[in-house]
Amino acid sequence: MTFTLKSVDLQSSPLDPPDALEIALLRAADKTSLVGTNQGLSQSDGFLNLNADREVFFGAQTSVSGVTTSGSEVTLQFPLTIEVDVSAVAAGTQAILFVELLGAGPLGATVTIDDVMLRGDIAPSLSLVIDPATDSGLVGDAYTNFALVNLVGTTESGQVVQMDVDGDGFDDGDATAGADGRFRFANVAFATGSNEIRVQATNPHGTNQLARTFVFDNSAATGQLVSPQIGSIVAQDQGFVELQWTDNGASGLDPSSFDRSDIQVTGVTVDRIEVLPAGRVRYWYSDDGNTIPHGLVRVTQVAGQVRDRAGNGLAAKTDEFSRLRTTCPWNNPLMNVDVDRDGVIAPIDLLLIINRLNEQGAGRLPIPTSPPNVPPPFHDTNCDDFVSPIDALLVINWINEQSAISSQRPRVTGTSG
Repeated sequence: MTFTLKSVDLQSSPLDPPDALEIALLRAADKTSLVGTNQGLSQSDGFLNLNADREVFFGAQTSVSGVTTSGSEVTLQFPLTIEVDVSAVAAGTQAILFVELLGAGPLGATVTIDDVMLRGDIAPSLSLVIDPATDSGLVGDAYTNFALVNLVGTTESGQVVQMDVDGDGFDDGDATAGADGRFRFANVAFATGSNEIRVQATNPHGTNQLARTFVFDNSAATGQLVSPQIGSIVAQDQGFVELQWTDNGASGLDPSSFDRSDIQVTGVTVDRIEVLPAGRVRYWYSDDGNTIPHGLVRVTQVAGQVRDRAGNGLAAKTDEFSRLRTTCPWNNPLMNVDVDRDGVIAPIDLLLIINRLNEQGAGRLPIPTSPPNVPPPFHDTNCDDFVSPIDALLVINWINEQSAISSQRPRVTGTSG
Protein backbone atom coordinates (compact mmCIF):
# COMPACT_ATOMS: atom_id res chain seq x y z
CA MET A 1 0.00 0.00 0.00
CA THR A 2 1.29 3.47 -0.84
CA PHE A 3 0.05 7.00 -0.25
CA THR A 4 1.42 10.53 -0.33
CA LEU A 5 1.49 13.01 2.55
CA LYS A 6 1.27 16.27 0.63
CA SER A 7 1.36 18.51 3.71
CA VAL A 8 1.21 18.23 7.51
CA ASP A 9 0.72 21.25 9.79
CA LEU A 10 0.94 20.30 13.48
CA GLN A 11 0.54 22.75 16.35
CA SER A 12 2.68 22.98 19.49
CA SER A 13 2.40 24.86 22.78
CA PRO A 14 4.74 25.12 25.78
CA LEU A 15 1.85 24.17 28.06
CA ASP A 16 0.57 21.14 26.15
CA PRO A 17 1.93 17.93 24.59
CA PRO A 18 2.81 18.41 20.90
CA ASP A 19 0.25 17.50 18.26
CA ALA A 20 0.79 14.25 16.39
CA LEU A 21 -0.44 12.55 13.26
CA GLU A 22 -0.94 8.79 13.64
CA ILE A 23 -2.05 6.38 10.91
CA ALA A 24 -3.01 2.76 11.56
CA LEU A 25 -4.20 -0.20 9.47
CA LEU A 26 -6.56 -2.23 11.67
CA ARG A 27 -8.52 -5.43 11.24
CA ALA A 28 -12.19 -4.43 11.01
CA ALA A 29 -13.37 -7.28 13.22
CA ASP A 30 -11.33 -6.63 16.36
CA LYS A 31 -9.41 -3.35 15.68
CA THR A 32 -6.01 -5.02 15.99
CA SER A 33 -3.10 -3.89 13.87
CA LEU A 34 -2.51 -5.76 10.61
CA VAL A 35 1.09 -4.53 10.19
CA GLY A 36 4.03 -3.80 12.46
CA THR A 37 3.47 -0.89 14.83
CA ASN A 38 5.66 2.16 15.43
CA GLN A 39 9.13 1.15 16.60
CA GLY A 40 10.32 3.05 19.67
CA LEU A 41 6.84 4.31 20.56
CA SER A 42 4.92 2.42 23.22
CA GLN A 43 1.14 2.06 23.42
CA SER A 44 0.67 2.71 19.72
CA ASP A 45 -1.23 0.60 17.21
CA GLY A 46 -0.24 2.79 14.27
CA PHE A 47 2.32 2.12 11.58
CA LEU A 48 3.22 5.85 11.25
CA ASN A 49 3.49 8.69 13.76
CA LEU A 50 4.67 12.26 13.10
CA ASN A 51 4.68 14.85 15.88
CA ALA A 52 5.18 18.60 16.12
CA ASP A 53 8.67 18.03 17.59
CA ARG A 54 9.69 16.65 14.14
CA GLU A 55 10.03 13.07 15.40
CA VAL A 56 9.03 10.32 12.95
CA PHE A 57 8.11 6.81 14.10
CA PHE A 58 7.14 3.92 11.84
CA GLY A 59 6.78 0.15 11.87
CA ALA A 60 8.99 -2.57 10.43
CA GLN A 61 6.78 -2.96 7.33
CA THR A 62 6.66 0.78 6.69
CA SER A 63 9.09 3.01 4.78
CA VAL A 64 9.09 6.82 4.74
CA SER A 65 10.82 8.59 1.86
CA GLY A 66 13.97 10.33 3.09
CA VAL A 67 13.90 8.74 6.59
CA THR A 68 15.91 5.64 7.50
CA THR A 69 15.40 5.12 11.25
CA SER A 70 12.20 5.16 13.31
CA GLY A 71 12.33 7.76 16.09
CA SER A 72 14.56 10.13 14.12
CA GLU A 73 14.21 13.87 14.50
CA VAL A 74 14.28 15.22 10.95
CA THR A 75 13.23 18.19 8.85
CA LEU A 76 10.65 16.71 6.52
CA GLN A 77 10.31 17.78 2.90
CA PHE A 78 6.84 17.32 1.49
CA PRO A 79 5.42 15.51 -0.34
CA LEU A 80 6.34 12.31 1.53
CA THR A 81 5.76 8.90 0.00
CA ILE A 82 4.71 6.25 2.52
CA GLU A 83 4.94 2.57 1.60
CA VAL A 84 3.48 -0.21 3.76
CA ASP A 85 4.15 -3.89 3.03
CA VAL A 86 0.79 -5.63 3.38
CA SER A 87 1.86 -8.86 1.66
CA ALA A 88 1.38 -10.79 4.93
CA VAL A 89 -2.27 -9.75 5.22
CA ALA A 90 -4.51 -12.56 4.03
CA ALA A 91 -6.57 -11.95 0.92
CA GLY A 92 -10.17 -10.95 1.71
CA THR A 93 -9.31 -9.42 5.10
CA GLN A 94 -11.54 -6.44 5.89
CA ALA A 95 -9.41 -3.57 7.10
CA ILE A 96 -9.83 0.02 8.24
CA LEU A 97 -7.27 2.74 7.55
CA PHE A 98 -7.39 5.08 10.57
CA VAL A 99 -6.00 8.62 10.27
CA GLU A 100 -5.92 10.52 13.57
CA LEU A 101 -4.78 14.03 14.49
CA LEU A 102 -3.97 13.92 18.18
CA GLY A 103 -3.61 17.11 20.19
CA ALA A 104 -4.34 18.77 23.51
CA GLY A 105 -3.51 22.35 22.59
CA PRO A 106 -5.01 24.91 20.19
CA LEU A 107 -7.06 23.79 17.21
CA GLY A 108 -5.69 24.20 13.71
CA ALA A 109 -3.68 21.07 12.83
CA THR A 110 -4.18 19.86 9.24
CA VAL A 111 -3.01 17.00 7.03
CA THR A 112 -3.41 16.42 3.28
CA ILE A 113 -3.24 12.83 2.00
CA ASP A 114 -3.39 11.83 -1.66
CA ASP A 115 -2.70 8.95 -4.03
CA VAL A 116 -3.78 6.15 -1.67
CA MET A 117 -3.48 2.87 -3.52
CA LEU A 118 -2.78 -0.82 -3.12
CA ARG A 119 0.20 -1.72 -5.26
CA GLY A 120 0.58 -5.00 -6.93
CA ASP A 121 0.43 -5.60 -10.63
CA ILE A 122 -0.13 -1.89 -11.28
CA ALA A 123 1.72 1.01 -12.87
CA PRO A 124 4.07 3.15 -10.75
CA SER A 125 2.68 5.92 -8.51
CA LEU A 126 3.66 9.53 -9.32
CA SER A 127 3.68 12.92 -7.61
CA LEU A 128 5.10 16.25 -8.84
CA VAL A 129 5.64 19.66 -7.18
CA ILE A 130 7.90 22.69 -7.50
CA ASP A 131 11.10 22.30 -5.49
CA PRO A 132 10.83 24.60 -2.42
CA ALA A 133 14.14 26.20 -3.47
CA THR A 134 12.40 27.68 -6.54
CA ASP A 135 8.89 27.98 -5.11
CA SER A 136 8.24 31.58 -4.07
CA GLY A 137 5.29 32.65 -1.96
CA LEU A 138 3.44 29.80 -0.23
CA VAL A 139 5.39 26.58 -0.79
CA GLY A 140 3.34 23.90 -2.48
CA ASP A 141 0.62 26.13 -3.96
CA ALA A 142 1.89 25.74 -7.58
CA TYR A 143 2.61 29.48 -7.98
CA THR A 144 6.12 30.87 -8.43
CA ASN A 145 7.97 33.95 -9.68
CA PHE A 146 10.98 31.88 -10.79
CA ALA A 147 11.24 31.57 -14.58
CA LEU A 148 13.55 28.56 -14.18
CA VAL A 149 12.33 26.04 -11.65
CA ASN A 150 13.28 22.64 -10.32
CA LEU A 151 10.49 20.07 -10.27
CA VAL A 152 10.60 17.21 -7.76
CA GLY A 153 8.38 14.22 -7.15
CA THR A 154 8.11 10.70 -5.87
CA THR A 155 7.61 7.31 -7.49
CA GLU A 156 9.01 3.81 -7.05
CA SER A 157 12.68 3.40 -6.17
CA GLY A 158 14.86 3.29 -9.30
CA GLN A 159 11.97 4.19 -11.59
CA VAL A 160 12.66 6.24 -14.76
CA VAL A 161 10.31 9.24 -15.12
CA GLN A 162 9.82 11.07 -18.44
CA MET A 163 8.62 14.65 -18.81
CA ASP A 164 6.58 16.61 -21.38
CA VAL A 165 6.48 20.43 -21.18
CA ASP A 166 5.12 21.36 -24.62
CA GLY A 167 2.41 18.79 -25.29
CA ASP A 168 4.20 16.98 -28.08
CA GLY A 169 5.21 13.84 -26.19
CA PHE A 170 7.39 12.76 -23.29
CA ASP A 171 10.64 13.87 -24.89
CA ASP A 172 11.64 16.89 -22.78
CA GLY A 173 13.74 15.13 -20.15
CA ASP A 174 13.95 12.09 -17.96
CA ALA A 175 15.03 11.44 -14.39
CA THR A 176 15.67 8.33 -12.33
CA ALA A 177 14.28 8.06 -8.81
CA GLY A 178 16.72 7.38 -6.01
CA ALA A 179 16.48 4.76 -3.30
CA ASP A 180 13.99 6.98 -1.46
CA GLY A 181 11.77 7.22 -4.53
CA ARG A 182 12.51 10.90 -5.18
CA PHE A 183 13.31 12.29 -8.62
CA ARG A 184 14.20 15.80 -9.86
CA PHE A 185 14.07 17.83 -13.07
CA ALA A 186 16.37 20.87 -12.93
CA ASN A 187 16.01 24.25 -14.68
CA VAL A 188 12.63 23.75 -16.29
CA ALA A 189 11.68 26.97 -18.14
CA PHE A 190 8.22 28.38 -17.44
CA ALA A 191 6.29 30.78 -19.67
CA THR A 192 4.26 33.59 -18.13
CA GLY A 193 0.92 32.28 -16.92
CA SER A 194 -0.16 28.62 -16.73
CA ASN A 195 2.27 25.82 -17.60
CA GLU A 196 0.99 22.25 -17.91
CA ILE A 197 3.72 19.73 -17.10
CA ARG A 198 3.16 16.02 -17.69
CA VAL A 199 5.25 13.16 -16.37
CA GLN A 200 4.96 9.45 -16.95
CA ALA A 201 6.51 6.30 -15.53
CA THR A 202 6.31 2.78 -16.94
CA ASN A 203 6.94 -0.63 -15.36
CA PRO A 204 6.07 -4.15 -16.57
CA HIS A 205 2.52 -3.70 -15.29
CA GLY A 206 1.66 -0.50 -17.11
CA THR A 207 2.19 3.24 -17.54
CA ASN A 208 1.03 5.98 -15.21
CA GLN A 209 0.76 9.60 -16.35
CA LEU A 210 0.34 12.69 -14.19
CA ALA A 211 -0.46 16.24 -15.37
CA ARG A 212 0.13 19.28 -13.14
CA THR A 213 -0.48 22.96 -13.90
CA PHE A 214 1.97 25.48 -12.47
CA VAL A 215 1.71 29.27 -12.74
CA PHE A 216 4.63 31.62 -13.40
CA ASP A 217 3.88 35.20 -12.34
CA ASN A 218 6.50 37.90 -11.82
CA SER A 219 4.18 40.92 -11.96
CA ALA A 220 4.00 42.86 -8.72
CA ALA A 221 0.76 43.76 -6.99
CA THR A 222 -0.29 47.44 -7.01
CA GLY A 223 -2.34 49.57 -4.66
CA GLN A 224 -4.32 52.79 -4.83
CA LEU A 225 -5.92 55.03 -2.23
CA VAL A 226 -9.69 55.02 -2.82
CA SER A 227 -11.07 56.59 0.38
CA PRO A 228 -10.49 59.47 0.73
CA GLN A 229 -9.91 59.84 -2.99
CA ILE A 230 -6.47 60.81 -4.22
CA GLY A 231 -6.11 64.60 -4.30
CA SER A 232 -9.39 65.21 -2.47
CA ILE A 233 -9.95 67.68 0.36
CA VAL A 234 -11.93 66.50 3.38
CA ALA A 235 -13.17 68.50 6.33
CA GLN A 236 -13.89 65.59 8.67
CA ASP A 237 -11.60 62.78 9.76
CA GLN A 238 -13.32 59.44 9.05
CA GLY A 239 -10.82 57.51 11.17
CA PHE A 240 -9.52 55.24 8.40
CA VAL A 241 -8.17 55.10 4.87
CA GLU A 242 -9.08 52.47 2.30
CA LEU A 243 -6.84 51.05 -0.39
CA GLN A 244 -7.66 48.91 -3.40
CA TRP A 245 -5.02 46.25 -3.96
CA THR A 246 -4.77 44.65 -7.41
CA ASP A 247 -2.68 41.80 -8.76
CA ASN A 248 -1.53 42.32 -12.33
CA GLY A 249 -0.47 38.71 -12.92
CA ALA A 250 -2.11 35.30 -12.99
CA SER A 251 -1.60 34.23 -9.38
CA GLY A 252 -3.95 36.60 -7.53
CA LEU A 253 -3.44 38.50 -4.28
CA ASP A 254 -2.24 36.76 -1.13
CA PRO A 255 -4.73 37.93 1.54
CA SER A 256 -2.47 36.58 4.29
CA SER A 257 0.01 39.37 3.46
CA PHE A 258 -2.43 42.12 4.52
CA ASP A 259 -1.52 43.66 7.89
CA ARG A 260 -1.08 46.97 9.71
CA SER A 261 2.41 47.45 8.28
CA ASP A 262 1.18 47.73 4.68
CA ILE A 263 1.02 51.54 4.76
CA GLN A 264 2.19 54.62 6.63
CA VAL A 265 -0.13 57.60 7.15
CA THR A 266 1.01 61.12 8.06
CA GLY A 267 0.72 61.79 11.78
CA VAL A 268 -0.90 58.50 12.86
CA THR A 269 -0.21 54.79 13.15
CA VAL A 270 -2.49 52.03 11.89
CA ASP A 271 -4.27 50.23 14.75
CA ARG A 272 -6.04 47.45 12.83
CA ILE A 273 -7.19 46.41 9.38
CA GLU A 274 -10.57 45.41 7.99
CA VAL A 275 -10.38 43.19 4.90
CA LEU A 276 -13.22 43.97 2.50
CA PRO A 277 -14.21 42.05 -0.67
CA ALA A 278 -12.27 42.11 -3.96
CA GLY A 279 -8.87 43.19 -2.63
CA ARG A 280 -10.05 46.28 -0.76
CA VAL A 281 -8.64 46.86 2.73
CA ARG A 282 -9.63 49.46 5.34
CA TYR A 283 -6.86 50.68 7.64
CA TRP A 284 -8.16 52.09 10.94
CA TYR A 285 -5.95 54.55 12.83
CA SER A 286 -8.51 56.09 15.20
CA ASP A 287 -8.92 53.27 17.74
CA ASP A 288 -6.40 54.96 20.03
CA GLY A 289 -8.01 58.39 19.60
CA ASN A 290 -5.50 59.68 17.06
CA THR A 291 -6.59 61.89 14.17
CA ILE A 292 -4.84 62.86 10.98
CA PRO A 293 -3.38 66.39 10.99
CA HIS A 294 -4.85 69.32 9.11
CA GLY A 295 -3.16 69.98 5.81
CA LEU A 296 -1.54 67.59 3.38
CA VAL A 297 -1.80 63.88 4.33
CA ARG A 298 0.40 61.28 2.66
CA VAL A 299 -0.49 57.58 2.49
CA THR A 300 2.65 55.62 1.65
CA GLN A 301 2.58 51.99 0.55
CA VAL A 302 5.53 50.14 2.10
CA ALA A 303 7.55 48.23 -0.48
CA GLY A 304 7.18 44.45 -0.37
CA GLN A 305 4.42 44.36 2.25
CA VAL A 306 1.41 43.35 0.13
CA ARG A 307 2.18 40.33 -2.08
CA ASP A 308 0.52 38.05 -4.57
CA ARG A 309 0.43 34.26 -4.24
CA ALA A 310 3.63 33.98 -6.28
CA GLY A 311 5.45 36.09 -3.68
CA ASN A 312 5.74 39.30 -5.73
CA GLY A 313 5.76 42.37 -3.48
CA LEU A 314 4.61 45.82 -4.50
CA ALA A 315 6.87 48.84 -5.03
CA ALA A 316 6.75 51.84 -2.70
CA LYS A 317 4.20 54.49 -3.69
CA THR A 318 2.65 57.56 -2.07
CA ASP A 319 -0.87 58.93 -2.58
CA GLU A 320 -2.03 62.26 -1.11
CA PHE A 321 -5.17 63.97 0.11
CA SER A 322 -5.81 66.94 2.43
CA ARG A 323 -7.76 67.59 5.57
CA LEU A 324 -8.71 71.27 5.77
CA ARG A 325 -11.23 73.42 7.61
CA THR A 326 -14.06 74.91 5.57
CA THR A 327 -13.17 78.38 6.95
CA CYS A 328 -9.65 79.90 6.70
CA PRO A 329 -8.17 76.63 5.39
CA TRP A 330 -4.66 78.17 5.26
CA ASN A 331 -4.67 78.49 9.06
CA ASN A 332 -3.22 75.74 11.28
CA PRO A 333 -6.07 74.98 13.73
CA LEU A 334 -3.78 73.30 16.24
CA MET A 335 -1.30 76.20 16.55
CA ASN A 336 -1.84 79.19 14.30
CA VAL A 337 1.84 80.25 14.25
CA ASP A 338 3.16 76.75 13.47
CA VAL A 339 3.38 77.53 9.76
CA ASP A 340 5.22 74.39 8.66
CA ARG A 341 3.15 72.04 10.91
CA ASP A 342 6.20 70.48 12.55
CA GLY A 343 5.02 71.06 16.13
CA VAL A 344 7.75 73.65 16.86
CA ILE A 345 7.54 77.44 16.57
CA ALA A 346 10.83 78.62 15.15
CA PRO A 347 12.32 81.27 12.79
CA ILE A 348 11.58 78.94 9.84
CA ASP A 349 7.86 79.61 10.36
CA LEU A 350 8.49 83.34 9.99
CA LEU A 351 10.75 82.80 6.99
CA LEU A 352 8.06 80.83 5.12
CA ILE A 353 5.66 83.79 5.34
CA ILE A 354 8.32 86.32 4.36
CA ASN A 355 9.30 84.23 1.34
CA ARG A 356 5.63 83.99 0.27
CA LEU A 357 5.23 87.77 0.55
CA ASN A 358 8.44 88.40 -1.38
CA GLU A 359 7.49 85.97 -4.17
CA GLN A 360 3.80 86.79 -4.64
CA GLY A 361 3.02 89.80 -2.49
CA ALA A 362 0.21 90.25 0.01
CA GLY A 363 -3.31 89.28 -0.94
CA ARG A 364 -6.17 86.84 -0.67
CA LEU A 365 -5.10 83.21 -0.48
CA PRO A 366 -6.59 80.90 -3.14
CA ILE A 367 -9.11 78.23 -2.29
CA PRO A 368 -7.12 74.98 -1.93
CA THR A 369 -7.85 72.60 -4.78
CA SER A 370 -5.53 69.60 -4.74
CA PRO A 371 -1.89 68.82 -3.92
CA PRO A 372 0.45 70.61 -4.19
CA ASN A 373 -1.84 73.67 -3.93
CA VAL A 374 -2.72 72.93 -0.31
CA PRO A 375 -1.08 73.68 3.04
CA PRO A 376 1.30 73.30 4.74
CA PRO A 377 2.75 75.91 4.84
CA PHE A 378 -0.12 77.54 6.76
CA HIS A 379 0.49 81.18 5.81
CA ASP A 380 -2.73 82.58 7.34
CA THR A 381 -1.81 82.93 11.03
CA ASN A 382 -4.69 85.34 11.82
CA CYS A 383 -7.39 83.38 9.98
CA ASP A 384 -8.59 86.14 7.63
CA ASP A 385 -8.00 84.25 4.34
CA PHE A 386 -5.23 86.70 3.41
CA VAL A 387 -1.46 86.56 3.63
CA SER A 388 -0.03 89.86 4.80
CA PRO A 389 2.68 91.30 7.08
CA ILE A 390 0.32 90.82 10.06
CA ASP A 391 0.74 87.06 9.64
CA ALA A 392 4.50 87.43 9.98
CA LEU A 393 4.08 89.82 12.92
CA LEU A 394 2.08 87.22 14.88
CA VAL A 395 4.95 84.75 14.56
CA ILE A 396 7.48 87.43 15.64
CA ASN A 397 5.38 88.35 18.65
CA TRP A 398 5.02 84.72 19.72
CA ILE A 399 8.77 84.10 19.48
CA ASN A 400 9.56 87.34 21.37
CA GLU A 401 7.06 86.51 24.12
CA GLN A 402 8.57 83.08 24.63
CA SER A 403 12.06 84.59 24.74
CA ALA A 404 10.92 87.10 27.36
CA ILE A 405 9.39 84.40 29.51
CA SER A 406 12.56 82.39 29.27
CA SER A 407 14.75 85.37 30.26
CA GLN A 408 12.65 86.03 33.39
CA ARG A 409 13.25 82.60 34.86
CA PRO A 410 15.52 82.70 37.93
CA ARG A 411 19.07 81.57 37.42
CA VAL A 412 20.98 79.43 39.89
CA THR A 413 24.52 80.67 40.46
CA GLY A 414 27.31 79.43 42.64
CA THR A 415 31.03 78.96 42.96
CA SER A 416 33.04 75.82 42.88
CA GLY A 417 35.17 75.00 45.80
